[in-house]
Amino acid sequence: MSNASAAMTIRNVLEEHVASEIFTHKNCFRGVVELDSNMTTFDASTLCFKSNIRSAPVWDKPTEKYIGFFETRDVLGAVVSAIRAVQDMKKHEDKSLNSD
Repeated sequence: MSNASAAMTIRNVLEEHVASEIFTHKNCFRGVVELDSNMTTFDASTLCFKSNIRSAPVWDKPTEKYIGFFETRDVLGAVVSAIRAVQDMKKHEDKSLNSD
């Protein structure tokens, strides 16, 4: 089978089925986890980790709309950046103390 033929077969299968057919049994689908827009980043991250998910829609109750998508990957990236910033500050402080 050529690559083009394989790609066409895959595309046909994906177009012939709907997302809900992915779940193989009733217990597989646990429902959608929504995060409240007033949750702290810590609470939202904790709920995602406990629910074994990486992201979730964020619901804003006052406007009754979804306002975005919370990604644990973004939180981890922010934590890593903050740690690096603190490490850089300490390096600069150490250099200035040693130069005196």
